[in-house]
Amino acid sequence: MPAMWRAVLCSIVLGLSACAAPAKQTATDQVPTAVGQATASPSPTAGANPTPTGPRAVLLWPALSRSALSAELRSALSPSLVEPENGGLAHAVTTLGRARQALTELRCGEALVPITQAIDRLLLEHLIADTRPLLGDLYSLLLLCADRVNDAAIAKRAAAALFALRIAVPPDVALVLARHQTPVPYGPPLPPVRVESDPPGAQVSRNLAGLGPTPLWVEGAAVEGATPGQAAATVAADFIDVELPGFRKLHRTLPASGELVLALRPEDRPQVLLERAALQEPGSVAQAAVLRALAELVAASRNPATPRQIIVAWPKAQAGTAVAGEALFARVYDLEKRDWLAAQTEIAAGPATIQGPALAALSQRSDGSLPAGVASALAAGSAGKSAPGKDAAGGKEAPKKKGLFGNTRWYTWVVAGGVVALIAGLLIAEKVSPEKVTISATR
Repeated sequence: MPAMWRAVLCSIVLGLSACAAPAKQTATDQVPTAVGQATASPSPTAGANPTPTGPRAVLLWPALSRSALSAELRSALSPSLVEPENGGLAHAVTTLGRARQALTELRCGEALVPITQAIDRLLLEHLIADTRPLLGDLYSLLLLCADRVNDAAIAKRAAAALFALRIAVPPDVALVLARHQTPVPYGPPLPPVRVESDPPGAQVSRNLAGLGPTPLWVEGAAVEGATPGQAAATVAADFIDVELPGFRKLHRTLPASGELVLALRPEDRPQVLLERAALQEPGSVAQAAVLRALAELVAASRNPATPRQIIVAWPKAQAGTAVAGEALFARVYDLEKRDWLAAQTEIAAGPATIQGPALAALSQRSDGSLPAGVASALAAGSAGKSAPGKDAAGGKEAPKKKGLFGNTRWYTWVVAGGVVALIAGLLIAEKVSPEKVTISATR
């Protein structure tokens, strides 16, 4: 075969293989496989806010879950969102988880001091009414651990605190609580202590039991372990709490007698306000009231680097301990507008690599809603894989695969048939080509 025809034939064969290859997916058919791809470079949309330098929102995880934010979700959120600094609430929640593990592993002796410290720190910063359920869990673990290691003094104080809180306890705690219930001792009343506050009207509690507003007289502390030569020796068993909305909470050791005059300062610590908001029902009016106080504090600071939005996220199933990857609810509070931006948004169950960018995307729009692309990618990621025969983006019928040429178009077969006919024609022409001369000799 001449070189020219060989070159033409090779080029045609290459063209046939290219036509038979499946058509490439167009840009409109491509589906982002993760929310991070959809949020990495969002297109300008109506209502979108310009991205400031650094994180523009703070993530607020509620205390009702009785568990801290998972490490996977925390890693996925950084650096798009920031978390509040660890305060008394975060320390109490962390200690609660470790104490439960210590009780299960028969290491109660190691848990007594951390639980006591967590309770004291929690009472230093937060109101009793807000922390009552969390205090009940901490005191219940303290009672169980003290009973297991035969520490009667700590078990007695934990039991008295649970009675003062007036909360329901699990059956196993109730059995131990009944053993450490002590009757009120007979005898003369203890010397009173006068409590005054500036401003007046603050609520006073003695050993977690509410007494009334200031000024008032409070029964003094009982002297424990005192000997005739050590009449002033006391054990810090009795304490007093003075609380007034909008002011710093005071938690003090109660003296045996005398007078307490306390000056209350306005609460101006953003960390404490954020944790107080985390103690409220997510998305509620009470939580909005605490966040409004935080908004006034942020406005007074006039710091442009301060995040302007609070993203409140909480588990969809609010009963029990939060499970990693479960469905979440989220709502955005704008500190500049001092109000919720929209109703709660559901973040479908899935890995942290999908849920994290979805939460961060809430701060990219002024209305606090998820961009359409992020919502669709989140739905696709939560399903794990698209349904058989359906496209993951819009539910269109996916092309069925039928072997090597299963994804080819109709015009591909037309072109391929024409090329085959052309090759056949060239081969026939080669047989009758005038360039090929046959010499025969006859007589």
